[in-house]
Amino acid sequence: MLKKLAIIALVALSSACVSTKDEGKTPQTLSGKFNSCMLNSIYDLKDSGKLFYRDKWSTAHDIMKSCERKLHISSSEINEKQSINIIVSVIDSLRK
Repeated sequence: MLKKLAIIALVALSSACVSTKDEGKTPQTLSGKFNSCMLNSIYDLKDSGKLFYRDKWSTAHDIMKSCERKLHISSSEINEKQSINIIVSVIDSLRK
């Protein structure tokens, strides 16, 4: 329960509305699609047992870059530092 609350708080603080693995509720904005992609990638890695193989910062960077490529987003269209911090925070919450 605390993990879910932590994730919700992080997303709210980032001022982006996201929903994991539920495209029907995800805003079709660029930010919504990007955040959904990042969260889906995190949970896919967790489900496959690969989320904690490397340090969280490298993993976060790879997830962010992967989502940029998937959605054809340039780094100027998003706040990369904020995106990395959100990913790292979610990874941290999943470790506990």
